[in-house]
Amino acid sequence: MGNRAQNGTGISKMKRRDVKVKTANYTLQDHIDENAIFSNLDAPLAVELQLPAAVPGRSCTLLVETACPFRAQPASGEKISSGAGVLGAADKYVGNNVVGCRVTLVCEKAGEWKAMDVVGTWTVES
Repeated sequence: MGNRAQNGTGISKMKRRDVKVKTANYTLQDHIDENAIFSNLDAPLAVELQLPAAVPGRSCTLLVETACPFRAQPASGEKISSGAGVLGAADKYVGNNVVGCRVTLVCEKAGEWKAMDVVGTWTVES
């Protein structure tokens, strides 16, 4: 497929095969999806990624490539910080629907995902 030109997501010359496109809700698989990059390219509706248990060292990146809500839902009882660094309540997703936005969620502490390398405003469900 060749290299991908800069497309507003801040990712330049990325090989398309490096991005996992999801057009429907998806549960990340331990070890298979660890440290993966996900896109909602061509999704007709909102897409929610169900994150695995937050274990230190795990990460994933979300790229909004279609103007539909793209969300990451933590495992039961776990929390995610917003792009502003505010830790959300347990079981609340973080999301965005603006093309070109991205966030990398990193687990540094068991049970918590931290938003890093944030482009755009990622909000935590209230």
